[in-house]
Amino acid sequence: LMQNNIEANEAVVSISGKDLIVRTFEMPILPRQELDTAVNFEVKKYIPFKIEDLISDFQYKLDKTIQKTRVLFVGIKKEALDNYLNIFSQLGIKIKSIEYSAFSILRLLKLANIKEKGIIAVINIDLVKDDEANFVVLDDEFPLFSRDISLMAEYEEVAKDEEAQSGIILDKLKREIQISLDYYDRKFPGKTISKIFFITNPDY
Repeated sequence: LMQNNIEANEAVVSISGKDLIVRTFEMPILPRQELDTAVNFEVKKYIPFKIEDLISDFQYKLDKTIQKTRVLFVGIKKEALDNYLNIFSQLGIKIKSIEYSAFSILRLLKLANIKEKGIIAVINIDLVKDDEANFVVLDDEFPLFSRDISLMAEYEEVAKDEEAQSGIILDKLKREIQISLDYYDRKFPGKTISKIFFITNPDY
């Protein structure tokens, strides 16, 4: 921050999926005042530890075609959140909000003036070592599905051969996109993706 002369005292923090629990699921249509309790009860089916260990939030959308409420749930372990808060406290920076990195990328669609309605997929790829690729499906801008993808597992083995690097990464990307699409189709039959947007460095 000092090297780049950044003097901001507020920040929005974009967090990697490996630190978060991100789940989408369907529930019966309920009055708003009952949703908090119902979501906390329902999400226990999808997470491997106690809900009490998380700081969490959710968004919801009514899907009248299936008479269900679609819920997007995001949680972070209290210990992990405290680590982030401590870092920014030491920097003297106030955190305005925290969000999942794959959803931060969706802001680029708006900045690029892409206003697609219906069901679209967004694939974000950055081939810097240890970075994630993300596969997200949106239904009228509401996230239906998200999956983090690691493309760099074989990176060390082929580090000296750029052509081999590109081939391995491309093959893995093809497989991972197919896995993501297959998983999505099983989870949301009939919700056909109309377009896929890639967000990546043009050199890739």
